Amino acid sequence: MGYKLKNKTIMIKPETFYMVICDNCNHALGDDVNYAWSDERVAKEFAQDSEWHFADDGKCYCPKCYIIGDDDEIEIIKS
Repeated sequence: MGYKLKNKTIMIKPETFYMVICDNCNHALGDDVNYAWSDERVAKEFAQDSEWHFADDGKCYCPKCYIIGDDDEIEIIKS
């Protein structure tokens, strides 16, 4: 399925993309740019490089929603 544009067929089809969204405040990584990746692993790596925290229970938190305590434990800031 597609449509013609100057003798070229343009395809529009659904794709699965991954976004990283904070489980505390619902902020999306790259809110201003709408970052999305076709690979879940790459999305997680980019988030970790951007100082997002992934908890053992699978939840993720943006840098505004956690602090590192005196004992190096992650403390979630309640929103």
